[in-house]
Amino acid sequence: MDIAKYIGLFLLKNHFCYIHGLGNLELRKRSATQDGDTLRGPSYEVVVTQGGSIDDNLANFIATNEFISISKASNALRDFSTNSRAQLLEGKDVIISNIGKFQEVNGRISFITDPNLQYTPHSVPSMRTDRRPDEAAAARPYTPPLPSMQTNAEKPASQSATPPPPPAQSTASVDWKKVIVAVVALIVLIVLALVAFKFIQNRNNKAESDLHPHVLVPPPTMVPPKVDSAALLKNADTMRTYNFIIGDEETRKKAEKKAALMISYGHQGVQMVPQDSSMFLIVMPVKCAPSDTLRVMDSLGRFYAYPGVSIYQ
Repeated sequence: MDIAKYIGLFLLKNHFCYIHGLGNLELRKRSATQDGDTLRGPSYEVVVTQGGSIDDNLANFIATNEFISISKASNALRDFSTNSRAQLLEGKDVIISNIGKFQEVNGRISFITDPNLQYTPHSVPSMRTDRRPDEAAAARPYTPPLPSMQTNAEKPASQSATPPPPPAQSTASVDWKKVIVAVVALIVLIVLALVAFKFIQNRNNKAESDLHPHVLVPPPTMVPPKVDSAALLKNADTMRTYNFIIGDEETRKKAEKKAALMISYGHQGVQMVPQDSSMFLIVMPVKCAPSDTLRVMDSLGRFYAYPGVSIYQ
């Protein structure tokens, strides 16, 4: 970032520029001088003056042109001032391009104006005026006035009366057409948003149903698998209740829905058991002998179309 360039631009624009640590630069105009038969026009020089107001005008000018924050521009300006003071203490000059340079002589900071400084002040717009009334009257040929044929009483009222001022326009008027168009556009946007939301919701539901097409809805004519009564009598003393896994779902909501559906069909004891955060099991209790567990799992797998029937531990 060229801070010296912005110092010169700010100085030529405002005729002054305060730099903390270096002083206040002022652009002054020298009057025209006459050297023998030669007339030299006015010129400009830059001088360092004491005092000056501490403000953020220069930092704001730099931030605006560099598209950065004022604080960042202020830090860059402070670093430039610190480095410039160090160069001046070493006897070096701090150059401001096309304007001049800082010098330190006997502990005092001065500014040497560039002899090739070219500065043209802002032009002042001129106002074009007509000729003076006496010159205009002298240029016009004399014409004698015509006698008036009307009296004061015969003058029209429109000539003597002051024209009424135009009616004031009401600033509080409302363009109802624009208001109505805006309201209609808002309603259309709301309707479109609702339609899009409904479409996305239906598409998600369809995708979920496609991922799990084996939702069990047993027909009314199907009956639970029959258990051999002779085997039950034979193994009555070893009968116990086993929890068989007859299905699984990826979400709790689907698992609970499937368990409730099976209960509504008369399969008592069906419950949802979470396996982990991404797997929920459908478990049904069945009372049988230990030797009949394989046969029961095979029957349940065919009946519920779930090949992975196992005993839930």
